[in-house]
Amino acid sequence: MEVIVSKKFYKTIVSFEVLSDEPLPRNLKHILYECEFGTMSRSDIELEQTELTPKAFVNRCYAQGTDPTFFGLTGEGEELDEE
Repeated sequence: MEVIVSKKFYKTIVSFEVLSDEPLPRNLKHILYECEFGTMSRSDIELEQTELTPKAFVNRCYAQGTDPTFFGLTGEGEELDEE
């Protein structure tokens, strides 16, 4: 049975290539700062967006450790009742 919700949900992959003379830190803010003002260079940012069904979106939430209620959804992908 398909669940009907009033919102759309998306998964977006953001990617770019970085050139540097050292290994990159695991800090995205630092990498972006170094690309803008420091010693690293980057390509244009590319976005790959995919619209997800509410249930698939909930599954991605769980995979990331996010509670789907953050987006107003139950664990089954239905909209939470506003009370």
